[in-house]
Amino acid sequence: MEIDWEKFRQVVEEKIDSKLVSITSKLDEQDKLISDLTNTIKSLIESTKPKANKLNLKSMAKPVVKEVAKKKESIESGEEKPAELTKDNSEENKDSPTEEA
Repeated sequence: MEIDWEKFRQVVEEKIDSKLVSITSKLDEQDKLISDLTNTIKSLIESTKPKANKLNLKSMAKPVVKEVAKKKESIESGEEKPAELTKDNSEENKDSPTEEA
């Protein structure tokens, strides 16, 4: 029995070509998936950057500054006395009547 080497070579080449096409298409699909994932990650990173937070912080900064200024004024005028922490971390006024008694 004689083997037709030309036919054998042709069949092997066809199978190799078909496998190469299959592998290439799978790699192309994976490249597209990787590209899509990369774009999604980039857009997520962009959306989580604190752009809006900067605006919120700017708008919140003024009331906070006003609040601090009001506190300072009330402390300076004697309306409110600053609190200090005791050993058990509870707040008490410096001139508390229980401390003097």
